[in-house]
Amino acid sequence: MKKGIALILFAAGVAAAMRLPKLDNRPMHTDEAVHAYKFGELLQENAYKYNPNEYHGPTLNYFTLIPAWLAGVRQYAQLNEWILRIVPVFFGVLMVIGVLLVMDGLGPKGAFWAAIFTALSTAMVFYSRYYIQEILLVCFTFGLMAFGWRYSVRPRVGWAIAAGVSAGLMFASKETCVIAFASMAVALIATLLVSGAQRKKLSKDIRPRHIALGAGAGVITAILFYSSFFANPGGIIDALRTYSNYAHKAGDNILHIHPWYYYLQTIGFTKYEGAPLWSEWIIILLALVGIWSAFRKGRPREANAGFVRFLAVYAVLMAMVYSAIPYKTPWSILSGLHAFILLAGVGAVELVGMFRSAPAKVAAILLVLVGTCHLGRQAFEASYRHYTDTTNPYVYAQSLQDVVEIADKVKDIAAAHPDGNKMYVEVICPEDDYWPLPWYLRQLSRVAYASRVLLDSDPGEVIIAMPVVEDDLRKKWYEETQGDKPELYVRLFPETMYLRPRVELRGYVKSSVYERWLRARSTAAGEQGQ
Repeated sequence: MKKGIALILFAAGVAAAMRLPKLDNRPMHTDEAVHAYKFGELLQENAYKYNPNEYHGPTLNYFTLIPAWLAGVRQYAQLNEWILRIVPVFFGVLMVIGVLLVMDGLGPKGAFWAAIFTALSTAMVFYSRYYIQEILLVCFTFGLMAFGWRYSVRPRVGWAIAAGVSAGLMFASKETCVIAFASMAVALIATLLVSGAQRKKLSKDIRPRHIALGAGAGVITAILFYSSFFANPGGIIDALRTYSNYAHKAGDNILHIHPWYYYLQTIGFTKYEGAPLWSEWIIILLALVGIWSAFRKGRPREANAGFVRFLAVYAVLMAMVYSAIPYKTPWSILSGLHAFILLAGVGAVELVGMFRSAPAKVAAILLVLVGTCHLGRQAFEASYRHYTDTTNPYVYAQSLQDVVEIADKVKDIAAAHPDGNKMYVEVICPEDDYWPLPWYLRQLSRVAYASRVLLDSDPGEVIIAMPVVEDDLRKKWYEETQGDKPELYVRLFPETMYLRPRVELRGYVKSSVYERWLRARSTAAGEQGQ
């Protein structure tokens, strides 16, 4: 037992090593920047109001308070990527440690391999460095399963309450938790129908009082978060009202409509010409072996047959439901993928154990080791080299490095301007498609964001805009300007700059401001040369 614990803690160390370095290397995704802005309101105003139409649940925001407070940060402008992204990193590592709770369900060796696969899965590593709700949802979902399993082994009120709190945190993280709840319910019923012994044990040992306390803990947890700890009671109703909105979005947003096989292709096989092959093939292969072991004659060699059957039904149901929903994003499948990873841990043990001859057993071991090394190498490539590369299947509507360069140049110009960080900047993008620029320009206090050119307003000292509004900008500069000598603007960037692939941005700066900035740069360069 001690050896098994040590191995899983080793896997947790591997998980941390894969997730922690260079948390700021990838430009902030649009979704990350929006969540950061939402968190900034909570941080500065000490107030949070759940929005049933956007942003998902409040757990991400409230848990981010912890690293922000520890870092002594109290203002949105003081935040950085490390403070934000350390939250999903923490829960990504916690998922690996959580395997300790189901060690007897997966078997000691199966638990170790499940922990290693979780630590090295490309998708798990990549999105554990993403400031979105998904990894939190996966962790809390696993918590519900793990504490539920512990309760089934030894019914105690503490396990029931822990399972209930996990369910409440799931509900307070993201609306798609209902898919996991439904899949778990069906998987549990199916498992009990197949296993008469476990059904009799549960019916004998279960305590209605425990279940009631667990359910109550879940409800209270959800209420606390959605009501902003009773500061916004209306959030409780909004938490239920939101489902009509998301049911509509699930099939109506054409930007995220993908074919049924999208997730299978993302996890299983993605290859573009001149680009690396992306595949978590070892997890798929071993998960299939794990599913086979759950329903073959006899029992899995080390794992609990009932627990593995539950995981198998749950994983397959999650994959089927998510594949059937037209609205798809690559991170949405993570809860289902995690169940397949747990099954892969069992499958690794079963694959090696099914062979009797030494050469065949060695070949099976080598296959598992090669697949594991491939996972680790691929996770590194995805998170540290190809993190904005569109041939990487986990890169989805990703902001480009150009966004950082645009913001740095605007801030550099502001540093040379008499108004400093109060220099007036306009950002004009149709349909408000300017994120994550508000994150990168957060230190500037006078930035106006608009979806169209406002002809009756003063133009900014610096303007960042999409090409489609350029004609309206010129009209504002030269036709609507009062006086005989309108202010001239020059292009800020000689080269083409992009917000995301194929989404171009252009910069304009008043000629007088531009000349002052050039003089300031020349002066600074001269002082450095002395």
